[in-house]
Amino acid sequence: MAHLGRVPESIHCKDNDLMKCADHLHDALRGQFISADNVLLVGLQPRFLEQLAAIKTVRVCDLNPDVIGTIRSGVVIDGPDRFSENAAWAGAIFATGSTVVNGTIDEILDAGRDTFFYGVTVTGVASLLGLKQFCHVIEQAKSSHCLAHEQSHIPQ
Repeated sequence: MAHLGRVPESIHCKDNDLMKCADHLHDALRGQFISADNVLLVGLQPRFLEQLAAIKTVRVCDLNPDVIGTIRSGVVIDGPDRFSENAAWAGAIFATGSTVVNGTIDEILDAGRDTFFYGVTVTGVASLLGLKQFCHVIEQAKSSHCLAHEQSHIPQ
């Protein structure tokens, strides 16, 4: 899709990119990017959790058994068995784009919450389905007019 100019070329964050992205998230949250007070983070991303927990009340669900039950940024990391309960509690969901690959995106979308996806894995799917995505690299590309076509002009 990037080759066709339908979405910006997406690359995974590396080096300091993730720190910059988290800083952009902090600024976006201050600007009410996610207006809900209760946010469910699906897919532990430690820097994002830090930023969310500084401003919002957060719960986290993750599939990694090594982090389930641990505490990060003062938040207990729940497993997928707590997703429904946490989604019902949340006013918004901030989810990893990897949900497209691991098969959990349907459950997230079915939760009926204001949902935002992060990461490059979801870029093409988000564009095709009109899903909200947070990615400072993509936003920079849009604001720099690097796209041949804006995502909103993709034919349905």
